[in-house]
Amino acid sequence: TQNSPVVSFGTTLTTGAGTVSEEGYNVTDNQQIPPANFSYYDYYSEQFGAKTTLSSGAADPIPSGGTVGVYVAGNTGNMTVSGTWDVANGQYVVIFVPGNLTISTNITVNEGGFLAFIVKGTVTVSENVGYSVPLVNPDKVTQANVTGIYVSDGQFITQGTTAAPDRQLIVAGTVVADGFTFNRDLEANNSSPGEMFIYRPDLWAVAPNELKEVDVTWTEVAP
Repeated sequence: TQNSPVVSFGTTLTTGAGTVSEEGYNVTDNQQIPPANFSYYDYYSEQFGAKTTLSSGAADPIPSGGTVGVYVAGNTGNMTVSGTWDVANGQYVVIFVPGNLTISTNITVNEGGFLAFIVKGTVTVSENVGYSVPLVNPDKVTQANVTGIYVSDGQFITQGTTAAPDRQLIVAGTVVADGFTFNRDLEANNSSPGEMFIYRPDLWAVAPNELKEVDVTWTEVAP
């Protein structure tokens, strides 16, 4: 019986001294071939059309009730998430980041709310985000450190520290990236995962339709 999820990735998967899970299920997704030079960022950006510019990531934007707020990071195109991010029931937020995204604070999405980041570059979670005392069976809504849908053309990276043990990072939602680099090391607390990913199907239940399809070319290969 398979008890753990499957990690599907594009080109690289780096887990440091750890493994994906006890069972170790992971799949290099090179049979499902996107069109040449395909970019998730460019594709979804075209689907959503006009966007409101965000000048700062110091707080989550609050769109009008019942509407989908679509935003793009301004200034240099890079974005750092800091301050308070708590997406409420009935709030739907999609943010495009044409550069790199850095997450340096907790991001909460309550049931009935939605948050997605579509990133052209790299997604990096800072070493300060997480629990100093690891959790064994966390609540996916109230105890996750980083929640939402994260789609990146680049890498998804979790930063660690030189003064280990690191903090345990709990991510709830969906992460799509070309590769993953996990740098958390819990040392003596290694009976718990340094990075824990929990699926949030409720997010997809309220996701904008533009995110629910993607242009993929399937290629038949010899058995």
